[in-house]
Amino acid sequence: MRKIYLLFLIFMLYPALTSALETGDAYWGTFGGYQKGVFSEEDQTKYLGLTSTIYQPTLNWGDHRLQFIGFYRNNDTDQFELGYFSAEMVDFWLSPGYEMDAFLGDGSMKFITPTLIFEHLGLPSQSLRGAWAELRTEWGRAGVQAGRFTEGDFLIPSAVDTVEGDIAGTYLEWQGPDESRIAGAVDFVKEDGKDRSLTTLFGNLPVTFGELRVAGWYDSLSDDIAAVGGIRQSDGGQYAEVGFLHVPEDFNYLDENTSLPIGQSLLFGTYRFNGVRHGYYLEGSGGQINTSEDRSWLYRGSLGGFYRISIRDTIGSSVNLSYRDADSGSSQTRLHENIRYSLRRSKWDNSLQLQAIQLFDNPPDENSSEGNDTHSWLGEVSSSYRSGSWDAGGKISLEHENIEGMGDQTSALFKLEGRTTMGFGLTGGGFIQYGVGWSHNDRSEVYGGGVDFALPLPGGWQLRTRLRAQRSNLSVDAGAFSGDDSNTAHTTIDLFAIIERRHYWGEPGPVIGKFVGPKPRGVGGIKGRGYVDMNGNAVFNPEDKPLGGAVLRLDEGFVIETDSQGLYHFPNVSAGEHHLALEPASFPIDYVNPAPEGLSVQIYPRDQKITDWPLKVLQTYAQSPSMSR
Repeated sequence: MRKIYLLFLIFMLYPALTSALETGDAYWGTFGGYQKGVFSEEDQTKYLGLTSTIYQPTLNWGDHRLQFIGFYRNNDTDQFELGYFSAEMVDFWLSPGYEMDAFLGDGSMKFITPTLIFEHLGLPSQSLRGAWAELRTEWGRAGVQAGRFTEGDFLIPSAVDTVEGDIAGTYLEWQGPDESRIAGAVDFVKEDGKDRSLTTLFGNLPVTFGELRVAGWYDSLSDDIAAVGGIRQSDGGQYAEVGFLHVPEDFNYLDENTSLPIGQSLLFGTYRFNGVRHGYYLEGSGGQINTSEDRSWLYRGSLGGFYRISIRDTIGSSVNLSYRDADSGSSQTRLHENIRYSLRRSKWDNSLQLQAIQLFDNPPDENSSEGNDTHSWLGEVSSSYRSGSWDAGGKISLEHENIEGMGDQTSALFKLEGRTTMGFGLTGGGFIQYGVGWSHNDRSEVYGGGVDFALPLPGGWQLRTRLRAQRSNLSVDAGAFSGDDSNTAHTTIDLFAIIERRHYWGEPGPVIGKFVGPKPRGVGGIKGRGYVDMNGNAVFNPEDKPLGGAVLRLDEGFVIETDSQGLYHFPNVSAGEHHLALEPASFPIDYVNPAPEGLSVQIYPRDQKITDWPLKVLQTYAQSPSMSR
């Protein structure tokens, strides 16, 4: 660790050492904090840490990033924990048509299946501590990965720690015409002393109606297959999908934190339209849900939309209905209605929201008067104001809930917040809130607030700090004949501060030639000689005459002249195909250019393309010699 930070300090304190590099940046911060009552009333935690990031892009050797977060925590035991570490390389060019990415440290597992296959199915991600490497080509990609499962730290969201579970795997993806592809992966998982494998297949194919997508997973431990498939279509402001989902009850995806919706066999469909003035959607699903306790049938439907009354006023509404019928004879119906109205006037942004949720839980015995029906209503009004230096707002919400057999519960929340820019570059903000809830036998309160600010410091440093405090009280009425009332209170404090700096170095390398994308995928060079080929062998010999002062044009935008020896050089030419031409007006009229329309030259990263221009005297010109070697 000391070596890492010694290297970082050298970069920070001696910018002259980085002046020879291409444009890059580094981030450095030291932070600390204090927490009380976050997880329990007695819990107190102090921590102190370091965080840094070094980013160095290059034109020909890929982009490189190094990140580190480490902190010392003092709660029940004193310990140092490595919060996060990663070293990443992307877009490293190997040979024509082959690029490589590599990763070491804490990151996310690589998947061949899209995170969002359909709107009804989004796959969970999995974080791990390990390594992966990926080879990318024109036909697809292939990779390997291995590591240990991780989970987020409760103090620093970006910090992680390992948990039970190891994984190693490989994947392959083929990309066909019209954005079609077929991919497969095999991952070996060891968790809770059990070894198993997870085989994944995915494919998508353009069809007449849109795009066919199919994914399947085989779990060797449970000997079960999960699958999802269907057709999705997107055209302008319209989107439609229809498909199926089947995940057995005993199916294992990765681990318990990244599970598919097990025990479901559903059909689903969605239609969505988004226009300039209005939009709406209609979706539904239905099928069987299997659990260890019961089997049930589930049907869900949603209808919603919006309408812009004017350029500043919008009203939207939605209705969601679901019905679940179990084999035990019980059933459950859920109805959710929502309406929202937003109003914008100059610097003001106001909104009104009304929401109702009704849950009907029918008892197994129809003759029984018992039930567990729930009805809740929510009303919310919010307003915000923005000016050149001020950003303020507030919100008031009122919620009422009635649970059959338990009585009514009502709660209200009031919140005010604001942010402003002051002198000396100081920015800050804060909020206060108060909430109260009551029922027939208890009353609860919660109030608190917070402030945060950022202050520039000399030398490019900055101080940021945040304070949050909250206190909650619960009063329970024990009754007139049961003794004193019960009162409990709980206080939560969260303090965080960081001193940070971002340092920049290097100069962007000059790149010539056209390229596609925000940056070139590497650079090479084009060089050669212009000369009069006296003996016609297309090789420069002592008897040949150098062509000085001739003008060459690259991609109709970059020009250069040959020197007295006929030599020219285009440095830092972006990787890709380019057009190179010799200007006819720059050499005598009795010389013949063998390629009057110019040449197509393919450049690869770190490549020096040699292209000579052997001209012939008009009287002796017989044939076009070879132009490149």
